[in-house]
Amino acid sequence: LLRGGYPNNRASSSNRSNSSNNDNSNKLLTEKEVECLIEAICSIVTCSSPSVVSPEQKHSAVVSLFETPLQNFRDALYMAAAAAAADAAANAANANANANVGGIGGIGGSRAASNSISNSSSSKPSTHPTAQEVVFTNLLIPLCDRLATLFDALSGEPALNSQLQAFWPLINEFLVLAEMDESRVEPAIRALRYGLKHTPLEGVGQLMPSLLAAIPERFMALRHNGFLFMISELVKLFSATAVFDLPLAQLLTALVLEAINALPDYASVSNQPLLVDDLFILATRVLNYAPRLFISSPFPDSQALLQRLVDCATRCAVVSHREALGSVFSFFTCLLTPRQAMTNGISSITNANKVGELSTDLTALSPSMLSPSSALAPSSALPSSSPSGASAIGGGFTAEQMQLQEPIKQKLPDLIRISLADLAGLLPSSCTYDVVDTLFASLKAFPSETVMVMVEAIRLLPDTVLLPQDKQRFCDIATKVATRLANIQRAESEVNAAASGMMNGVDGEKRARENYVLGEMWEKACREFMELCRRTRRTREAAEAALLPYGLHAQILEEEERRYNSRG
Repeated sequence: LLRGGYPNNRASSSNRSNSSNNDNSNKLLTEKEVECLIEAICSIVTCSSPSVVSPEQKHSAVVSLFETPLQNFRDALYMAAAAAAADAAANAANANANANVGGIGGIGGSRAASNSISNSSSSKPSTHPTAQEVVFTNLLIPLCDRLATLFDALSGEPALNSQLQAFWPLINEFLVLAEMDESRVEPAIRALRYGLKHTPLEGVGQLMPSLLAAIPERFMALRHNGFLFMISELVKLFSATAVFDLPLAQLLTALVLEAINALPDYASVSNQPLLVDDLFILATRVLNYAPRLFISSPFPDSQALLQRLVDCATRCAVVSHREALGSVFSFFTCLLTPRQAMTNGISSITNANKVGELSTDLTALSPSMLSPSSALAPSSALPSSSPSGASAIGGGFTAEQMQLQEPIKQKLPDLIRISLADLAGLLPSSCTYDVVDTLFASLKAFPSETVMVMVEAIRLLPDTVLLPQDKQRFCDIATKVATRLANIQRAESEVNAAASGMMNGVDGEKRARENYVLGEMWEKACREFMELCRRTRRTREAAEAALLPYGLHAQILEEEERRYNSRG
């Protein structure tokens, strides 16, 4: 089983068709059964007590389990390289033969040339696999699956350090031979990801220089989103230590910048949703596990990387792919609500003190927007500054948290307008839940700025889309939610400063309930806004045109026209 190759491929078609033969040796195993058998063998090695299997025996058993598939993988790579050379020689010979036939003169020669050309043209759509394809399908890809199963089943065994070192050059050569074939690249990246995930940390650390040298080049050549997901596993592995911050930041920056460059406009975003998905899964994992790579990394270019990601995420916030869209808006929400304790992620601080409150207040909104004569004046009075001089928005942020939020604060106007356009009809209604959550997080993180941008955006909508009283109601709810969220955050800041342990739990539960109620209120307001904007095609298109930035709206219209014309 460990030699690779699917058991179903080993029985000949004659044996399969011989229904009268009841020999048990011809019964086939499913791929799932093969994996279960390998896992069972590995569990004997890993679960046996030291009194039954000594550490030396366990180490020897792990090495033995890998020995056969690694050697066969190495042999199969040689076969694949030789098969590629043979296929290239055969193609060249066929091309020369066709060229020579084209040069034959006379009536007979013309007839022969005609027959040859017709035969060659009829053979173009041949389904016969090349010699290299046979090696990949029957040997290399099954061996990738076997090795991934071994790494997974033997997770954490010290002997995996040496096996990963032996496996890496083989899988790197595999990726070189795989070229752009999706069916080949996917199992190879999966096997490598399992190896990195389940090998002890010291073994992965020894491999970091080689990964840094090869992975960016492989990603640039193949542009496969699986590389991004694999790097997210490394981020999680090394989140608790800063020892490998420099090579990890370099690797992260190289892949992320390459992915961002592949997504310059709406057309590229809509055609590569899986790349968008894994790019922002990686970015969100960095924010959750190792935000220091964005704000205090020893690699200088990584400090500007977050701004580039926010700019790209703004372009990707209109992709009509549920998983990709969820990843983009999860990234936004994570930036807007950084965790209070980031000791895992920022090595330069522990238990940092609050350095200040948000500098703006809801009362800073333009009088022209909120005056009684305006159709958008809120129905309730806005809070004033607290007696202590702190902003009414409440809730302090550490310097590191404010540094993480700064890039999204700069793009807040575009983010709010695009999010409202998504709700108005740009996206299917089933894809809007994450959009609602991000707008709520923005009201919590930047109350006055968010309300101000929302009010200005709602004013752009023609009355045929929303009546003045509908606009007023939506802005009133946004202001009310932002004000109450500000009060909750200020109360949290005061409780934390007082360090009243007994009251903290009671008040925390009360604030959580109020936060939930405000979330329900905001979601209901967004659903009403969606229903009004989506009631006809004309109102939906008018809302999108009014809310979307001009350049992005033009790109969307151009891509829709291109797709319509391609359908004929």
